[in-house]
Amino acid sequence: LEFRRVLFRSPLFCVLADRVGRRAAYAWGMGLLLAGSLVAALAPSMPVLLFGRVLQGLSGGAVMPVTIVILGDRYPVARRAAMFGTVSIVWGASTLVGPLVGSALTGWWGWRSVFWVNLLPGVLALWGVWSRLGGGRPPGRAPLSRWRLQTPAPAQERSSPGRCPG
Repeated sequence: LEFRRVLFRSPLFCVLADRVGRRAAYAWGMGLLLAGSLVAALAPSMPVLLFGRVLQGLSGGAVMPVTIVILGDRYPVARRAAMFGTVSIVWGASTLVGPLVGSALTGWWGWRSVFWVNLLPGVLALWGVWSRLGGGRPPGRAPLSRWRLQTPAPAQERSSPGRCPG
């Protein structure tokens, strides 16, 4: 499952981050996650719940990869490894703590609470990125209207910091 997320959705949002800007790509991904959480929390039936989960799944390839790219843009090389380590610790801890918190929330307030709990932190994260991050494209990147098949970039361009791999 993780392989499919990385294979299909991450490149899409990384291309968006390169073409329309980090802020817009992150906003699309976080917006899908929040919309999916809201739909799932309000779901009156199983098909609506599944639709909300599909929206959340579509956002799965956006949040982490675009966050890593944003960190690569914002921090110098000397501090970048420490920031990537911090993000990895938070994501690792969330895989351990998340199921415990989710089961407690479900026991106390029902299954809908696990979707409601995403909304406030998600809105705060979206607001923080939107208010602190510039909205422009990275320099030298073509706008969406000029997307086309391109030959692979030279090695020094592919390995430049803050660019999505690919």
